[in-house]
Amino acid sequence: MKSLLIVILLLITAQAHPTTSPTDHDTPEPKAETKRGKFLLSIKRPKVSIFFNSHYSGAEMLKAEFGIPMQISLAQFALESGFGKSDLCLNNLNFGGIKHKGAYVCYESKKAFYLAYAAVFSQCCYEGIDRNNVDAWLVALERCGYAESKAYAKKLKRIIENYHLNTL
Repeated sequence: MKSLLIVILLLITAQAHPTTSPTDHDTPEPKAETKRGKFLLSIKRPKVSIFFNSHYSGAEMLKAEFGIPMQISLAQFALESGFGKSDLCLNNLNFGGIKHKGAYVCYESKKAFYLAYAAVFSQCCYEGIDRNNVDAWLVALERCGYAESKAYAKKLKRIIENYHLNTL
């Protein structure tokens, strides 16, 4: 019921603030202000919008306290968790595919996950990254072996571009 209410509110907001006009299809999706803070809107895919909204404040905290760009954390959470649909995130609150000694880690809360996620980037191979350069982060993620996929950085970049995370 709560999810349905959120979707209805997003749709009402979308009608009041359309994101595209018939002549301008490349306009980034706007940010909306609510009592709880800034949220991303994705009119065409409400479930994706709900996913990003649920991690927005966590991504802000990771940026403010640890210098991890919001674009990187949100894109990684989306990719690693299948936009919140994977068993790993649903059962273990592990949105980043974080492992310890070869096994996926289970977290008690999102905050515990965010802190563990930030700890990953305290490893020496992430030292010296230009904290404001998303492309430098993408290179570092591949160089340091965050994921096994050789196309990991490309996948993250595609998510950042497709969902206009580069406007954050």
